[in-house]
Amino acid sequence: MRASGRLSSGLVRSLLADYLALVGLERFFHEMGDLADAMFLDSRVMMAARGSWPSPADRFYSDLRRPNDIADPFLREFTAAALDAPVRLFSADIHSFQVGYWH
Repeated sequence: MRASGRLSSGLVRSLLADYLALVGLERFFHEMGDLADAMFLDSRVMMAARGSWPSPADRFYSDLRRPNDIADPFLREFTAAALDAPVRLFSADIHSFQVGYWH
């Protein structure tokens, strides 16, 4: 996203981000739990598709499952909702292979 310039030009798209915007956090994670036992999610794509790019600290606090340390309101709520999700959620920065396990 960054290397191709899609992030800076606002061209990142995500069907999951669109669905999240449509139904909200609680229903989004509930529906994911109905569909699967586990989910691998590159949350950075969803953030970029929303037009936001939180600070590196906030992104990493989210990976570490520490919503109380996150300044960005949406990412804080997203992380807290992910912790309560009925689906085992692996949130990953795919390019650096940093993985946080939520559940």
